[in-house]
This record gives sequence, C-alpha cells and structure tokens, in this order.
Amino acid sequence: MASGKMDKQIQNLLFCVLRFALWGETSECSISSEDFSKLMNCAKEQTLIGLVFEGLLKLKQEDVDIPRKTLLKWLATADKIRKRNIRMNSDLASFVAQCKDNNIDIVIVKGQTVGCFYPQPLLRQSGDIDFLVKDNYDFVRGKIEKMMGVTLPGYMLEKEVEFQCNGIIYELHKTLVRFGSNKNQQYWDNLTDETWADVRYVNIEGADIPTLPPTINVAYIFIHLYIHLIREGVALRQLCDLAVMLHAHADEIERDKLAEILEKLDMQKAFLAFGAIMVDELGLPATDFPFEISDDNRKWKKKLLEDIFRGGNFGKLNHKAKKGWHLKLETAHFVLRNSFRYYSLAPTETILQIKKLVKGNIRIFFHIKNP
Repeated sequence: MASGKMDKQIQNLLFCVLRFALWGETSECSISSEDFSKLMNCAKEQTLIGLVFEGLLKLKQEDVDIPRKTLLKWLATADKIRKRNIRMNSDLASFVAQCKDNNIDIVIVKGQTVGCFYPQPLLRQSGDIDFLVKDNYDFVRGKIEKMMGVTLPGYMLEKEVEFQCNGIIYELHKTLVRFGSNKNQQYWDNLTDETWADVRYVNIEGADIPTLPPTINVAYIFIHLYIHLIREGVALRQLCDLAVMLHAHADEIERDKLAEILEKLDMQKAFLAFGAIMVDELGLPATDFPFEISDDNRKWKKKLLEDIFRGGNFGKLNHKAKKGWHLKLETAHFVLRNSFRYYSLAPTETILQIKKLVKGNIRIFFHIKNP
C-alpha cells in the first residue's frame, strides 16, 4: 500500500524522525514493532531509508521496539547506502580530477554536492552524478569517451546524455533545465553562463568538487524539484535536499537575487508553498528560509503532501506500466493532471510543460535532433 493511504500517524512519525535526523530536534516518540515496519516502508518509498533508520536508532532507543530480525534487515540496507556513497565519492573525485587534466570545465550539481551538507552525508541515498559542461558537446564528447572508456551519442537528443561507468550513471548536461517558455529558457541559460566566473567548491572526502554558487544552486534544486512534481512526482528526499542547502547556505544566499530569479520564472508561489512544508513539517529553521511564509502559502501543504506520499520517489508508485507507450500515456496523464492541479503556483511554466511533453515525444519517436 502506498504511503499516501497510510495512517496519518506514520507520516507524523516520519516527520518527527526527520526533524531529529536533520536538525537534532527531539520529542517523545514511542514506536511499536508494527509502526517501525510501516515507517521504514514509507522511508523506502520516499528514498530516505538511511536517514530515517539512523534517526530511529538514536532517538531514544528505549522507546523504539524493533525485533532483531527486522533490525538486521534495515541495518544491512543502511550499510549498502553507506558503501555506495563511499564508492560514489571516490569515483566523483577521480572524474573531477580527470576533467581538470583534460581541460574540461564542469560543475557537479545535486547528488553528492548536496549530500555533503547532511549531518550524516553517507546516509543520504545517492542517485547518479549530474554535471554541466561549459564547452559545446562536440568538444567534450571525444575527451570523455577516451577518459571514461565509453561511447557517447553523436548528438544530444535531450538536455542530457547518459553513460555508465563502474556501475555509476553519469548525466552530461549542456543546460540544466529545459523550460517550456523560450523566454524562461533564455533567462536561465544566461544566468547559468554567468556562474562560470563564480564556480564554488565543496570538499568531499578531501577532494575539491566544483559546483554552482549558493543562490543559483538553491534556485536550480527547486526548479528541478518543481518540474519533476509536474511531470512525474517528487519524494521527500528532494525536499530534504533543498532544506539542507537552505540551512547550509543561509548566510550566503542573496535573497534579493533569489527573489528576482523566482519572479522572472514566475515560480515564487511554488517556492513559498514548498517552503511551508520545509519549515512546518521538516523543521527547517524559519530564519533559514529566505522569505516570509503566509497562510495562503500554507494552504498548499495538504495537496502537495498527498501527492508526495501517494507517488513516492519520482512518482513511481503512480505507475502501473513499466515501459513503452503505456508508460508514455500514463506520464502524459500525470502531466495534464498536475499541470491543472498546480497551475496557479507557477502559471507560465506549468501549463507549458504540456507542450514540452508533446514536442519531446515527437522528437524521440522520429529521432529528430534538437535545434
């Protein structure tokens, strides 16, 4: 059963444990064996197993009744998450070093560059390695093929090219977001082009990893989250990522600049709606959120949380089809539904996601190159 249909108590327990795991906020929390299993299954759907499991172990162990067999099962899962992060950190450091040696200018986005700001970085469930390149695709393609031992497509059909090395998926981006609005696209591309003069570095296991400056980074993580909400769905993990970044960079974020970006992209209401969840439910300190949250913003919490718990990570729980045209039709249905459901949060971009979906499917079907 999807978490969206679960007892509200389990969702409340999840937020209780997350507030402790993220910020050290403690509260009385008695969890039965049955509740523990439901809570961990919910955490699995929301891609938060490591964070929740570690939080449960530390949050007053005498109040958490966990059978040994169940404990060992989730302990093994948490250990796999740690080991994967250790391997990803090592491979990321090697990849960045090779790019530097080959004069390939990149910044790493999301993933490990967000995970490093968690209280327990190795417990954040990792995905792939996303990187933005400064030079054109034709220039970097041959170099990356040689240094990674892979074969890349002759052209970029979508906004990214994916390849796999050592069991880890890499996504090469020339632009981080494909907007439905041409005006928004031009604004965003100009904005990200400017960041090459202001590349920042985060330290991951002793390696300096290039990434976006804080204000642009927060804007990107949110935009990525919101577009996924419309197209598929999002998990609480993505909200935790944004909350952790807002907390880590609270003193560095240029609030006027962030407000300008959100206003230009017509996404300020959406940012505030998610802010209400981060502050009220995840426990992000209100002083870390860059804007004031109103009662009108909070009215969206129930609807957003219903979709988050119903769909799970990238809306996977909403899908019955696994591939082919059935999956495309399901995806189209969700885009239409969510575009109307959340239209007033970000009108310009939300409605244009429908157009983008149609055009994208036509390009893929007929193998048409991007202009």
